[in-house]
Amino acid sequence: MPASRQSAAAMTRGEVAAYCALQSVLLFVPALICFFRDIVDDPDVWWHLKTGEWIFQHRAWPTIDTFSSHGAGNPWAAYSWIAELLLYGLHQALGLRGLVLYTAGLSVAIVAAFHGLLRRMGKNHLLVVVVTLVAALGLIRVATPRPWLFSILLFVIELDLLLTAGRTGNRRLLLWLIPLFVLWANVHIQFVLGLLILGAGVAEPLLARAAGRRPQADHQSSFTLHPSSFILADADSHRISFGWMLSIFVFSAAATLANPYHYHLYEVAVQLVGQSGLWDLIQELSAMRFRTIDNWAVLGVTVAAAFALGWRRQARLLLVLMFAMALYFSFRSQRDAWFVLFVGLALLAYVSPKAAVPRPATPVWANWAIAGMVTLLVIGGTLLLSQSELEKTVAEEYPARAVQFIVQEHCSGPMFNPFSWGGYLIFHLPQVPVGIDGRTMVHGEERILRHADTLRGKEGWQDDPELSRAGLVVLPRSAALASLLRLNDRFRLLHEDSVAVVFSANKGHRTQGKPR
Repeated sequence: MPASRQSAAAMTRGEVAAYCALQSVLLFVPALICFFRDIVDDPDVWWHLKTGEWIFQHRAWPTIDTFSSHGAGNPWAAYSWIAELLLYGLHQALGLRGLVLYTAGLSVAIVAAFHGLLRRMGKNHLLVVVVTLVAALGLIRVATPRPWLFSILLFVIELDLLLTAGRTGNRRLLLWLIPLFVLWANVHIQFVLGLLILGAGVAEPLLARAAGRRPQADHQSSFTLHPSSFILADADSHRISFGWMLSIFVFSAAATLANPYHYHLYEVAVQLVGQSGLWDLIQELSAMRFRTIDNWAVLGVTVAAAFALGWRRQARLLLVLMFAMALYFSFRSQRDAWFVLFVGLALLAYVSPKAAVPRPATPVWANWAIAGMVTLLVIGGTLLLSQSELEKTVAEEYPARAVQFIVQEHCSGPMFNPFSWGGYLIFHLPQVPVGIDGRTMVHGEERILRHADTLRGKEGWQDDPELSRAGLVVLPRSAALASLLRLNDRFRLLHEDSVAVVFSANKGHRTQGKPR
């Protein structure tokens, strides 16, 4: 009898049942976190929903902006169109609970994929459980109904393929990266980050040779420098040749062109990276502020991974390269903190000793049972949520009553609105194009920064040309600009509630061109 069957036979039915139950609870943790957080108040999900609706109704991909008065007719690429269609479908079927299901389901999938990566490393079961829980905790900040959840999931799968191919020597596993990048280029712009990671995999054999690799009889590789220097060891990895890795990279890069916008997506990526002036303005783009537990979890993992790497002085060279990349991206923007989280956890698991006694293999049906139980828990937990409570949460953050007033009174634009409400207004008030919204590639860095200064009532706010041209102004009740407009005879207060105020421009003061 093969060793694997002997291991599987060593587990009794009771042990298998207990294992399935424990694994189901472990993988359900990220969904449970989603159920207790207000994830439906995300500011950008609304324009993603509207984009999904537009694609569904027109059976085409948008190439120009139709949602804002500023960007009307200008080029725009819906680079997350598959995710947006999925979001729209779930919202149509389940309302706001569909957004929770999307977030909880993908969060579970991410943690489950990472848990599988850890188990394939053959580490101690307790270590795998702890690392999995830390991964779930570190996802709190990004557990929102956004397409970026697909990027995190596909990154974990890419990391698993790269590490498993190196550990087993099965280079054909890397062929799965090609269809992975086809999907990635159609769900989120961060497929570019995935290509950078794959580029590190291409550089790995070259850097290993430069570091003084010494081939061994079993086709393993080790990296050794002088005793007083840093030592890189990869004693349990097989060689993946530079030529093979380069071929995989070339075909994967070509695969990313299989999207509705082809090479133009790279232009979008360059534009987004170049908007450095927005890093301190938009909260998700700013650096971690260490006010929440997920930020501290990321910092703890980073410090532990750096310490373990220095203490053991051995790791897969690819992980070391990725760790250096992750430090830059994750500490620059808290939106990308997941990058260093997963690389750091993988590095910690990689340098830790393997389990002294291998855990008995579980039957295949047990894994399917775990997947089924977790799926039922996620769907059941979502359906138990109150739709009215979710709507109440949204109404506390967004101008729901103001929108009702504008519709009833047939108010017309052009509209001046806050950046963070643009997506909500796109979805709930489609008859009046918004002035600005969260699509930074449409509105540009300079315009967004000027808009933020006007909202804050900074010097020169009254000379903002877009405010001067506005026929309708929708603002948070607590905004500095709202207080200023109350005292300005150019605008008249039409509506006020606990969240928002609505002003109209007095006809005698409204201008069509430059402000007077």
